[in-house]
Amino acid sequence: MEKINTPEVIKEVAARMGCYKKDAAELLGHFTDVIIENICLGKAVCFKDIGIFYPFQSQTEPGKTKIKFRPTKKVTVRIASSRAICDNSPNLERI
Repeated sequence: MEKINTPEVIKEVAARMGCYKKDAAELLGHFTDVIIENICLGKAVCFKDIGIFYPFQSQTEPGKTKIKFRPTKKVTVRIASSRAICDNSPNLERI
């Protein structure tokens, strides 16, 4: 599986927002901080169009809190339809 790293995400977000990469990096930093801080408080963080990040206690490591993510139906449908398009098109790279 191919992935993109933080600098590529920052570049993409900056291009879409029409802002400086520095501002996009700051936005993503705050986004990450909000998720981490609330998970540490035992709260779930829900984004209507993305999904929900939530804490859970590890079964194998007692006392250790981990993060899970459950995407929205909208996200799972969009990913599934993107794969179908890529599977049926010889010109598109497989996701």
